[in-house]
Amino acid sequence: MLLGSYFKIENTEVEGSEHRFDIALNRDHKIYGGHFPGNPVCPGVCSVQMIRECAERAAGCRLRIDSLQSCRFMAVLTPDNASRLTIVVTLADVQDDRVRLTAEIRNGADVCVALKGEFGKH
Repeated sequence: MLLGSYFKIENTEVEGSEHRFDIALNRDHKIYGGHFPGNPVCPGVCSVQMIRECAERAAGCRLRIDSLQSCRFMAVLTPDNASRLTIVVTLADVQDDRVRLTAEIRNGADVCVALKGEFGKH
């Protein structure tokens, strides 16, 4: 889990099926020592994991990624240029064993990561 070490949730808002998480990245996390020294960049896998962890809070249960229909990285995230982000998770279909959702990571008004996928419930 990255929540609590790599990022923290500062605020949560829910409006219907849309869940908004205002998050802060931890600039001092050890991952930035190797990705990349002197020029920290948020790894794409960490962005997907942050979305999954916020989606778990939105769905109220543990989730595993079963399939991603799309996952687009449209901007480089760094703890310097994007230390405060918003993750928006929209639950499109919730059933007994799975959740379909769309999600975005936003830096202000800019969409940096957009994901659409199906997650299995644990």
